[in-house]
Amino acid sequence: MTDVINTLTKEIEKHRSKLMELEEKKRKLEKEIPLAKFNLDALTRSLNIIQGKGGETPPGQAKESSSLTSDKNRGLREGSQSALGYLVLKEAGGPLTMGDLFKRASEKKPGINYNSFTSGIYNLARKKRYFKIKSGKISILEEMA
Repeated sequence: MTDVINTLTKEIEKHRSKLMELEEKKRKLEKEIPLAKFNLDALTRSLNIIQGKGGETPPGQAKESSSLTSDKNRGLREGSQSALGYLVLKEAGGPLTMGDLFKRASEKKPGINYNSFTSGIYNLARKKRYFKIKSGKISILEEMA
């Protein structure tokens, strides 16, 4: 009976270890999925433009970043870091510190550069386009009116 218990205990530990390993792989892949979708959409749009079909996504293919191209963003380039920042602020529903804004944006699009991201946002805020800075927090300019 003790041999059976030992064997079962070893099997349980082996499966528990495998489960933990798979969960870690799952977490890593879940972080990569938004970037893969974003890149796929961008490449598809590029192909459509080259083929003369315009920049729209083919029918049946979900367009995750559709809110980046809405009329509300008033011309921010689709897929740009500034458009991503605009989308994050819109979803947040209020002002965020630059650190919070970057954190949320990098969750949506892993691999973005902090200096490049903040530079774009601050530059647009300085020009009073799309963003506003008040009390150290970034907000969407039209929401401040």
